[in-house]
Amino acid sequence: MFRVVAKTLVGICFGNMLISADAQTTVPELYNPFYQVRTGLAFTPKIAAAPAEFGGGLGLYYAVDGEGGGVCYLASADLSYIPSTQSVRQSFRGQIHGYAFFFGAQAAVEVGRVMNPEGSYKFLMPMVGIGLVYVFLNYGYEFSDQPELNHHYFSLSCYLPIWKFNHD
Repeated sequence: MFRVVAKTLVGICFGNMLISADAQTTVPELYNPFYQVRTGLAFTPKIAAAPAEFGGGLGLYYAVDGEGGGVCYLASADLSYIPSTQSVRQSFRGQIHGYAFFFGAQAAVEVGRVMNPEGSYKFLMPMVGIGLVYVFLNYGYEFSDQPELNHHYFSLSCYLPIWKFNHD
């Protein structure tokens, strides 16, 4: 009995990702009928302000949903356009977001480069966000070698699952 309770508590505390040696399945799946794992391909559109930026990308996601909440990991490659400077931003983003009853928080890191007619520069940008299950309002600070730029970054982003991988 102690072993079952301990496995369940550890599984819930550490992201529902422990493997049960007895059943070769994840621990919460044994006790929670609402538990599900989703993986697949997602479209990741975003709109940013100051300067205006429009873009999107494709990413792979891994989500674990339970009764009333869940967590999702996403890795994406994005491409966006900044009309005011005629720049193109290429980036790779890794993010994790969790939610409980539709409200959630997000943490992400984006790395890439911005190319414009005068040249290009590389950047690293950690971001945090709040929002709903799929849609987040983000704040990030861009670390780059361009001191004349506004390094504060506000964006509205989401991930839209477009193809789900089979779990058979």
